Amino acid sequence: MTQAYIIVSYILTFSFVLTALRQYGSKMFHFFLILGLTGISGQILYYLKINPNIAAIAGSHMVLFFFHHRYFSRATNALHLTSYAILSIIVYFYLPYPYIHIYFILLHFCIIAFILNRALLFIHKYLEVRIFHVVLLLYEISVLGKYLSLVMDQSSGIYYFVITNIFEIFIAVFFMIVREEKSRLVIRLTNNRELVTARLDTPYFKRWDI
Repeated sequence: MTQAYIIVSYILTFSFVLTALRQYGSKMFHFFLILGLTGISGQILYYLKINPNIAAIAGSHMVLFFFHHRYFSRATNALHLTSYAILSIIVYFYLPYPYIHIYFILLHFCIIAFILNRALLFIHKYLEVRIFHVVLLLYEISVLGKYLSLVMDQSSGIYYFVITNIFEIFIAVFFMIVREEKSRLVIRLTNNRELVTARLDTPYFKRWDI
């Protein structure tokens, strides 16, 4: 099973690197770039016989930063980055191993909240549900499930990791094809497109940058 886990992990990392390249120029590019670089860093550390958790911790912190950095000034964001770097080191070196998984769970609950907030903002602005956000939520829920499985049953957690990694490869392929801004995969909450256009022309929505 360990060999299967390694092979699937390599494929997943490669898939998200390709996804980042395909998402270049989109507003979610840096999100997928972080996933790809986190995977590459983890593989390198594993090859060097170093615990790859530091890459996963730093990557999760960077994903959080991606979602909230637009709400703060450059000076505040610099402080956030520094804090995340210090926190990553503290968690990796001083938090007991079982509690690291609990920390991951808390981090990914926060990430899910940010993704849900982004999806709701799109719904409010465009009066439509974008399948892009639904699949993004499924991805994060699968990541959350990995760490929950390790907390509940360490021995069977590796099997769940392999299964969810395969699932996430298909999700990566989806994101190679579909972008947030240009996706036609939507569930419209209204067929009155004139209403939507009129809403988008108001000063209230023109100020929005999501």
